[in-house]
Amino acid sequence: MLFRLYKLRFLTPVRFGDDGAAAGLDQARLAGRADTLFSALCSEAAMLSAAAPQRLAAAAADGNLLVTDLFPYRGETLYLPRPLLPPDTAWQQPAAGRTASATAAHIKKKLNKLPYLPVRLLPAYLYWLRTGDSSQFDLDNANAIALSDIAKFSAVRVNARVDGERQTLPYVVTQYQFGAGCGLYFVAAAADQDLLDWIDRLIASLSYSGIGGKRSAGLGKFELAEDPIDMDETGVYADDAALYSLLTATDADWYMALSCLWPLPNEVALLADGFYSLTARGGFVASPAYAPSAVKHHSVHMLAAGSCLKAKAAGQVGDLAAGGKHPVYRYGKPLYAGLKL
Repeated sequence: MLFRLYKLRFLTPVRFGDDGAAAGLDQARLAGRADTLFSALCSEAAMLSAAAPQRLAAAAADGNLLVTDLFPYRGETLYLPRPLLPPDTAWQQPAAGRTASATAAHIKKKLNKLPYLPVRLLPAYLYWLRTGDSSQFDLDNANAIALSDIAKFSAVRVNARVDGERQTLPYVVTQYQFGAGCGLYFVAAAADQDLLDWIDRLIASLSYSGIGGKRSAGLGKFELAEDPIDMDETGVYADDAALYSLLTATDADWYMALSCLWPLPNEVALLADGFYSLTARGGFVASPAYAPSAVKHHSVHMLAAGSCLKAKAAGQVGDLAAGGKHPVYRYGKPLYAGLKL
């Protein structure tokens, strides 16, 4: 497979909806899921021809085209999701005045505040999980790698239109504005150069349409921060070379999903020995060719990026259309980072 890295610099605020069942416009995520990215690429492909989305979905379903989630970057530093592997209990000593279970809960609470880690820090973090050695990774001082300063979270009050018959109330839309030198990146893996070049063209088109929610209000517009990086073991920066090594690892102890995973029925057994988080993926189809107005499509639960399995599950690309005039593809085939403990 060929790997290409794309760094997006956002020109406007961007909004990715939260995954909770009761999540509304007042909740948002910093980064986007791979299925959101793939759906956006399908929408751009549909403007080329009616058959283009089917070609894109077929390439993904066959494993010839895969994409990661959108992850944060700051300058040359690339972030990955924190692996959902638990710390080894052998080194966890109860703190003064705490029981063993309270100490474990305290560690878990601190880890939950670290959704992402710099690629360069991943080996030290994995070593800490196994040994508790804080000489290279210190959980108590991990705020230095937190992402609180990479993007500014804001809530914008929107005044709804009044239809003349009933009074409408204003509502709040949450969004992120990335700071200078910061943004989101993703990796595309393809079986041949032509597929990667097609992704180049779709991303160029998508930059004008925008990605995420509330695009009609101008959100989600971006440009490429630099030319796409064709990844290899040498790398342009230290982090992309390290990431390439993780993507191509074949003898790892664990495989961490870098995209949402929708396992096939015969792959569910692989989850028994894994550590994972589930995310509900739903939404609306905003395509005039599908229906005159936005229509809610079927939802599905997937494993979130950061989930770790002993063996790779291929996943699937499914059709979640609910009676519309064309398929609604949901992407659930991850790329993996091989982890050594």
